[in-house]
Amino acid sequence: MVGGRHSVPEDQSVSEGTIALVIQQSGQYLWEFETPAPWEEAEWVLKKEYDHTEAPSSLDLQQAQIKQQVNDEGLEAVTLYVDKIRASMTDETNDSGDDQIKERANGGRRRGYLIRFSDETEIPDRGESHSSQKENMGKAVDYLIEEYNLTSVIDIPYRDGSTGRTSLINDEPKITDDQEMQEPYELVDENYLQTLMGGTEKKHCMKELAHEVDLEVWFGGDWTD
Repeated sequence: MVGGRHSVPEDQSVSEGTIALVIQQSGQYLWEFETPAPWEEAEWVLKKEYDHTEAPSSLDLQQAQIKQQVNDEGLEAVTLYVDKIRASMTDETNDSGDDQIKERANGGRRRGYLIRFSDETEIPDRGESHSSQKENMGKAVDYLIEEYNLTSVIDIPYRDGSTGRTSLINDEPKITDDQEMQEPYELVDENYLQTLMGGTEKKHCMKELAHEVDLEVWFGGDWTD
């Protein structure tokens, strides 16, 4: 199977997270078998392209399987399927894409906190990371405001079942008339989001807010701890 000038790995029976290095005349291509979003099926995703002169100078492969693809003109590509791969790069300066490949290839997951909506939007974008639940939750609510007018759809102050009589979103940093929010997040429309709650409660609140604009939401990265 050929995608443009790339030979896409043919094996669809591998486990999610499998890495494939495809070597062909036009260059070398690093792929990962992954699920782009929770509502999609796993597929081969191109992670990095190398010229032959820029490709890893040495590879430490674990549980490698080698397959060849041929066409009418002869050998088309050699594909190495591996569970783990560590590469020593000829250029010691790696960009964030290289770092992400190394992290995934060594059995890691995306760093920081990640929220995905059913419109296929990820918060934050690939290549970025949020180091706190507060930041990730706040930016996700900002997205719902900017793209779906969330705070025009809901009543302000907004309360849901988990916050009871206290406000989750308010036009001032208060959870009640006489009680200030602890760790408020100022939203893009100058309302305030209460973020002082446990991770499970934050997830519940995000699901409720997403539901208000007919979206579903999933949590990844450090949310899974």
